[in-house]
Amino acid sequence: MKLMPEEQNELAELDECVMDHILNFEDVQAYLLEDFDSRPLTHWWWHLGKLRAGTYPAHLLPPHLRAIYRPAAQAVA
Repeated sequence: MKLMPEEQNELAELDECVMDHILNFEDVQAYLLEDFDSRPLTHWWWHLGKLRAGTYPAHLLPPHLRAIYRPAAQAVA
């Protein structure tokens, strides 16, 4: 399915909201952080626990999310 440019922008904004919430809020329900290892890593939305832990491979994220993601190695530094 091909998204129109305005739909792509809206999706990117929603992606950023999800990432911000996963990384910065404590009240995330545990079931949302369960990773689905049967799903490909390129589908980041199945791996929210890895994102929160900082163990998700940043190079697999779309550029707009790479800009706000903090892998564990960076978070410690």
